[in-house]
Amino acid sequence: MIDLTLIPFGLRVNDDYLVDVSHVERGRRCRCICPSCKTPLIARQGDKKTWHFAHASRAVYEETHRKCEYSFFVSVRLMARQVIGESIKLEVPKYEDSVSMHLDGMTQPIVEKFLVAKRRTIEIEDVEIERARQGVIVDVVGFVDGYPIILYLTHPGRDIPPELESLEDVACGIIEISLEKAYPLFLEDAEQKSSYLDRLRSFLEKNIESKRWVSHPRYKRARVDAEKRLEGRRQELMLAQRRRQPKEGVNPDGIVVPKDIHETAMKREECTKQYICVMCNTEWVGTESAESACPVCKTHFFRRPVRDDD
Repeated sequence: MIDLTLIPFGLRVNDDYLVDVSHVERGRRCRCICPSCKTPLIARQGDKKTWHFAHASRAVYEETHRKCEYSFFVSVRLMARQVIGESIKLEVPKYEDSVSMHLDGMTQPIVEKFLVAKRRTIEIEDVEIERARQGVIVDVVGFVDGYPIILYLTHPGRDIPPELESLEDVACGIIEISLEKAYPLFLEDAEQKSSYLDRLRSFLEKNIESKRWVSHPRYKRARVDAEKRLEGRRQELMLAQRRRQPKEGVNPDGIVVPKDIHETAMKREECTKQYICVMCNTEWVGTESAESACPVCKTHFFRRPVRDDD
């Protein structure tokens, strides 16, 4: 069970700077307040339990418990803002999506995947903390390679706003960073010698699973290109459906093929080629005969040779 009232970071009163519990004096001498409810904190730095800040008294705790229901995540979110604002390089995941289309007579849709952005490391320039965008307050705004970018930090009790999920500004990138996966970093660990601040910094820099692209400046263009490829596959499938498999020894016009020509055709069928199925995008190597069917769709009707320039 997660105790969300145990706080790893406190707000130092003399300069409004967030500090790690290991970087202050013990007890009330820490001179910190709760980042969520602004009540005094004490730094608990015992030998048995995980170090943390706690509200200064039981009376204060009871009074502020409801308001500080997510004290842990509030303190981590505010510290994450501070860390990012002081300059940090973030590893972000690749961004993939797909478009699909249903065709008459087919039970499964044809799908075309497309890549919007590769996995990479970014450094945000001209960072601003807690700014209004699209009618909501976001955690971080800045620029990457000249494009504006927004970071929104989520945790239990704080989901990404629908205004950002439905953003139509294709020139703006939005990344969600979920802090829920950061909780294990702050648990007791005899092998872990680093401070909470160092663990959080490493989490923000390297953890891929916690990050999700909500919007990307290249998304619209990548989707349009994928839709064009999907339409090309649709047309190829329609042509393939109109094909008629010729009878053995007879060409498609019903004319009997001479024996020597037929033997030449048989020899040609023995040559192997690389094929691709326009239905499922599977590639394989086989002969020109009808027996060389797509290993997934089990038919040769949707195959076409793979050209060298493909």
